[in-house]
Amino acid sequence: MGRYGRGIGVVAFILVFCAALAEAADLTWENISGEISDVNTVLVDKLNPEYLYAATGRGVFMTKDAGKAWKAASRLSRRINFLAQDNQSIIYAAAAGGLFITNDQGENWKKIFGGRDCREGNCRTLAISKNNVIFLGTDAGLFISKDRGRNWQREKGRLGSAAIVSIAEDSLHDVIYVASPDKVFKLQGESGSYATIFTTGSAESGEDKESETEDSTDTDSNDAGIRGVAVASCQASRVYLVAKSRVYTSDDQGLTWNFIPDFGLLSKDIKSVSLSPRECELYAITKSGIFLFKEKRWQELSLRLPVVDIRFLAIDNQDSLYAAADKGIFKAAIDDSFANAGKAVACFKGEPAIEELHAAAIRYAQVIDPEKMENLRKQAKLKAILPSFSLDYDKTVTSYSNSSSTRFEIGPPEWGLSFKWDLSDLIWSEQQRLIDSQARLMKKLRLSYTSLFPTWNLG
Repeated sequence: MGRYGRGIGVVAFILVFCAALAEAADLTWENISGEISDVNTVLVDKLNPEYLYAATGRGVFMTKDAGKAWKAASRLSRRINFLAQDNQSIIYAAAAGGLFITNDQGENWKKIFGGRDCREGNCRTLAISKNNVIFLGTDAGLFISKDRGRNWQREKGRLGSAAIVSIAEDSLHDVIYVASPDKVFKLQGESGSYATIFTTGSAESGEDKESETEDSTDTDSNDAGIRGVAVASCQASRVYLVAKSRVYTSDDQGLTWNFIPDFGLLSKDIKSVSLSPRECELYAITKSGIFLFKEKRWQELSLRLPVVDIRFLAIDNQDSLYAAADKGIFKAAIDDSFANAGKAVACFKGEPAIEELHAAAIRYAQVIDPEKMENLRKQAKLKAILPSFSLDYDKTVTSYSNSSSTRFEIGPPEWGLSFKWDLSDLIWSEQQRLIDSQARLMKKLRLSYTSLFPTWNLG
């Protein structure tokens, strides 16, 4: 086996273990929320990172000193689902009961959207464009306001009725991405036109076909359940989305999608993704913690985070992390611990490439390659068509006896030729069983290879 003689399984384990040791980021998390708990989301002020807003099941809390002291926002004591800030430092709170704004750092709040019923009134998420157009996602569709909330317009078609789970803006291209549980839509600025660019294949019947285009991408129904969409502001045209157990990325505004490998994730149940505004690094929240995608794998950042239910991750302009969780808000500063992120590369030095490892695994298991297996199948059927034959040769010996002697006479030689067909082999034969067993083994090896080292194209 040459350099593969150590054994494929052992090599793979060593590589994974070495990478885990070298790449694990040992961040220190500090609880900055005091007595606040049950935090759904957190907002860091764009201009002053010491101003923080915490959305909880009991309303909004705010601090002006980076968490040393918190106070409840006045006249706002309801469940808050999402917080956002526009270019004029106006804070928006999407709540179970409407959309609220404050222009004095949370001292006073004003309701600018209520909805006609509880589904419309349950505001789940929102985004504010560079032109201060508000895109509000509710349980009953997408609503748009171009005059800071004085007037609202429900989007037409599917977007006007679907539950909206996530909204993201690409300010560079004047594009808004809107995610429902089974589709992602792309709105082109303020033109009012939109197209479906991603679907899980589990859409409800009766959807608005007229608003969709042929560029939508079908995915495996096992991944049904879109959790969120995000845009990389410092990487033109790049979009990310979470569809339950996978993170997808597109470098062409949603025309084509590739999935990011889950190598390193302890849980495949991904809740959401976030992007750092300065470095555009990709973070994910799963049931098992917070992870950073770096060096083509996921690194856990929450080893020292003493919480179970992480609900949201905010990142300020200095790349500090703020985790909103059931036990409060926890902050971690990204420092030089990431400067040595390339240490794991040394573990792989001198090792064969992934493609070589895959080919070696097949050779090690003595599996026949797919092309040769197909030839064997053809030959097995040809064998059933051709008969088996046998050639016989015999002679007749006659004896004559009297009192004095015995005489033998050898008769003429007799030849025999017979042919035999077993037509059942055309349907199934022992050779077919052996070939199929090889095919099953090949499939298992390919699936194992794909799960450990999936292909991706991130540009």
